[in-house]
Amino acid sequence: MSDSYKTYQINPNKNQRSVTLPKNTIELKNQAFQSNKKLINISFNEKLSIIDQESFKDCIHLEKVYFPYKTELMTIPESCFENCYNLKYISIPNSLDYINSKAFKNCTSIDVLTIPKKIVSIVQDAFEGWTSKQEIIIYKDYGKFINCDAKISLFKENDTDTLESLQRKETGQRYFAVTCKCGHVSRKYYMPITFGIVAKNRKEASRIARKLPRVKHNHKYAIIDNKEISFIEYKRINEQNKYDPYLNVQSNYQQKEIMDSIEGRLVLEDKYKSKHSKNEVKPKVRYHKKEKIRNYKKFMNMKDMDEDSGIQ
Repeated sequence: MSDSYKTYQINPNKNQRSVTLPKNTIELKNQAFQSNKKLINISFNEKLSIIDQESFKDCIHLEKVYFPYKTELMTIPESCFENCYNLKYISIPNSLDYINSKAFKNCTSIDVLTIPKKIVSIVQDAFEGWTSKQEIIIYKDYGKFINCDAKISLFKENDTDTLESLQRKETGQRYFAVTCKCGHVSRKYYMPITFGIVAKNRKEASRIARKLPRVKHNHKYAIIDNKEISFIEYKRINEQNKYDPYLNVQSNYQQKEIMDSIEGRLVLEDKYKSKHSKNEVKPKVRYHKKEKIRNYKKFMNMKDMDEDSGIQ
């Protein structure tokens, strides 16, 4: 092997939270990061072509895995990210052909994972342990994934969608679902709406969403939720919003016309919520000679004693 290309054996700094592989690394050994409890982010290079099995197994604090758009890696090996419980984001490269057994076992923090359509084969237990709250988006049928409760969505995209996705990925842009408090429905209420946002990070996505029409721009808690999503989910959200009657009104008159249809979607602001639940019976207020009785039971006992002693 040429000296210009190296194998990454062991991470020299085991306390390092964010790691970027050197540009000349072509192979990653399983000893390098396995069971590393400090690692949070890992960024790969374009020349990386081999990752050994169990390379990131039991990296319980690993949250983000970044692959460059162009890479020579062809396989996610067996148990590569097994038990990475906090892994939230991974961009699977288009160069991949195979995803092996237990590659993403128990990666239960990923909301949506998009499988590139170039992938030839996925071992059936690759996503073992995934829950019903997760979604895997595929472009072809890989058969049934065993011990996996995630929603499997078969998606067909057109050439325009593909080009748009690739162009944005090359410029480092990502996709976010930002749920905001929207207004024009009285001060006491808000309309929760989720928008698909293109941004470089979560902070920028929140800033963009706050400026959108209908969002309560100056509300301290205008942003309810903000999470990273796939390109397909981003397209799905925007397509859904395109037909939302609330987002399509152009005047107060049109708003009044649709109020009956959107009233059930309104949410009462916390500061206007009653201190008593709807099912709770409020205590009855009683008065004696226009004075409020603080303890009615005590008052009645005193009254009975007065009557027994003859006091009027």
